[in-house]
Amino acid sequence: MDEKNLQGRGRFFYPSVNCGPVNNAKSKALLEFQPTKLETAIQETVDFFKSANVFVGQKKKVDKKVKKATEVK
Repeated sequence: MDEKNLQGRGRFFYPSVNCGPVNNAKSKALLEFQPTKLETAIQETVDFFKSANVFVGQKKKVDKKVKKATEVK
């Protein structure tokens, strides 16, 4: 699938790799940037989505209560 077709369908990839890989050497040198270890980033992402799932369940309960409270009798 070509890039224009993907964009037309609303699919975007970040960062763009059309110009080659991203080099973070300058941010490391100038800002003392320390990238997060991949294992840490994965674990934090998993933890975030596990906790976010709790909020989805709570939202469903609230939605039911709102629907029930606003029903016309």
